[in-house]
Amino acid sequence: MIGLDTNVILRYVVRDDPQQYAQSARLIDKQLTSEEPGFISLVVTTEIVWNLMSNYEFSREDVIRILERLLSIESLTLQNASQISEALAAMRKESVSFPDALIRALSFQEDCLTTYTFDRKASRFAGFTLLS
Repeated sequence: MIGLDTNVILRYVVRDDPQQYAQSARLIDKQLTSEEPGFISLVVTTEIVWNLMSNYEFSREDVIRILERLLSIESLTLQNASQISEALAAMRKESVSFPDALIRALSFQEDCLTTYTFDRKASRFAGFTLLS
């Protein structure tokens, strides 16, 4: 497995630098395989979401589609892929942010009964309890 940094995935997705896009596309589409995939950690995944929404002003739906596409590429392995899918489904159904949806999915994976938070917005999402 080969680790991939946020900037490699962003160049592949956004294509804002033609040379770096070509390099990332060559790596992801031609060098990496299902036997020797590229690894995208949860940190990279959350950085991708943050960058797409904050720096590139992609819509929520576009970000969901991009992550679903990355999940479908056989030459890529996303850490906690099933929890990412769960978070994306939650984003589609409710007005929850990706980080909050992912926190909930990861907590449920570990059999947490709830996740305590001071974040009032997150506390409206099932699986969170406002600490007051």
